[in-house]
Amino acid sequence: MKHVAVQAAMALGLTLIPVVPTGAQAATSSMPVSCSAESCYGKNPISRGCDQDAVTMYTAGNAQEWVELRFSSACFAAWIKLHGQPGTSGYVRNTQTRQIGQEIRVGNSSYSLMVNDENGIRAFGCVSIAERPVCTPAF
Repeated sequence: MKHVAVQAAMALGLTLIPVVPTGAQAATSSMPVSCSAESCYGKNPISRGCDQDAVTMYTAGNAQEWVELRFSSACFAAWIKLHGQPGTSGYVRNTQTRQIGQEIRVGNSSYSLMVNDENGIRAFGCVSIAERPVCTPAF
């Protein structure tokens, strides 16, 4: 999938931007972690405390619409944060083919619920640009 995402991005003239996690991102909740791996599937990363240690692993898209693949090592889970305008859509999917879609309804960003991302399971995030998915590499 990583190669398909890169080829699709190049065909559309888009750039995949690797992000080096620094751990310096501010926590947005003070909730204790309350799920791990598969038990996080379909859960809100903020209400489950998974956002506290989350880092952006990769981004993909363009200057108007892009997706961040977010990962929590405390929860072994991943989700996406979409950026764009209302109507921008995307999804997070893992190699177990578990997928959760997301759409920006109000404002200019929105995050999805989580998928499992542990023990060899990898996740990637996609944003729909010109009705085609533009995806991050898997992590």
